[in-house]
Amino acid sequence: MNRPTVRPSTTSLPLIVVPHLGGESISEYISQHREEIDGALMKHGAILFRGFGVMGPPQLAEMVQHVSGPLMDYRDRATKRSKVGDQVFTSTEAPSHFHIQLHNENSFAPEWPLRVFFHCIIAAESGGRTPLSDVRKVCRDIDPVLRQRFEEHGVLYIRNFGTGPGMTWREGFQVATEAELERYCRQADMELEWTGTDRVRTLQKRPAVAVHPRTGEPVWFNHVAVLHASALDTALRDLLVRQNRERSLPHHAFFGDGSPIENSEIDHIREVLNRHTVKFDWEEGDMLVVDNMLVAHGREPFKGKRKVIVAMSEPTNWRESNRDRCAA
Repeated sequence: MNRPTVRPSTTSLPLIVVPHLGGESISEYISQHREEIDGALMKHGAILFRGFGVMGPPQLAEMVQHVSGPLMDYRDRATKRSKVGDQVFTSTEAPSHFHIQLHNENSFAPEWPLRVFFHCIIAAESGGRTPLSDVRKVCRDIDPVLRQRFEEHGVLYIRNFGTGPGMTWREGFQVATEAELERYCRQADMELEWTGTDRVRTLQKRPAVAVHPRTGEPVWFNHVAVLHASALDTALRDLLVRQNRERSLPHHAFFGDGSPIENSEIDHIREVLNRHTVKFDWEEGDMLVVDNMLVAHGREPFKGKRKVIVAMSEPTNWRESNRDRCAA
């Protein structure tokens, strides 16, 4: 049996794997080396498969289902996306000049994917990299006093949907009626407030740290750096805050007891995330597999066309990932 070829790199994140022989499909390759690849993914947090060629959405869906089980849908969304295949989506449709902060996919939701598969069909002319950060190291290096406060109280996410910036609630939750939205929020342990005609505010309290269900390692697992108001457009944020409409911001994050998270505390969190961040340039045909509870990801601004599609698998929830304190 042919063994994976690991390309030398200055960092172990992501581990870069190339085919040993030409003509192998990526599904066959992963199937032949599944035990080794699973072990490498838990060790490194992300694997970049390079040199297997470009797949379309149907081929990506088939491959993910073959190697990782049924694909997940996107229900509780943080950014706009389009469905390009059977449970395959655009990675994000945020404008190309936007910088998307490091985050773990759907960490604010009641359920999230343990594995996320990114596939590059068109690489950007410049920029557009997908930064990666090992959240085991982040959890270890967050200021202990701040970390303890997050461990004790968790994070309260407040989001507003409707007219204006951001998504409608139909887009965000993939529902068609008010009754469907209300039912989803009850099942997801979310508070729901109707704030006007076709406008809604959601409040969801989640932990900020978790324990990986397979490795048992404590991880920094949340959306606080993305959904805190400091990540919003400065002019919009300042206008709404001056109008005393802080709860009407498209999104904001607080400690779970409702007290504010100061900008200086968010700056510290982002600094630690960035301290452990690595980057790579996409090549067409690349497939990046991320363990979503070990590694956070983001997106850099870019120029030119860029097409990266994504599929998710192995749904996980807070019952399966018991909360625990990060090791000192």
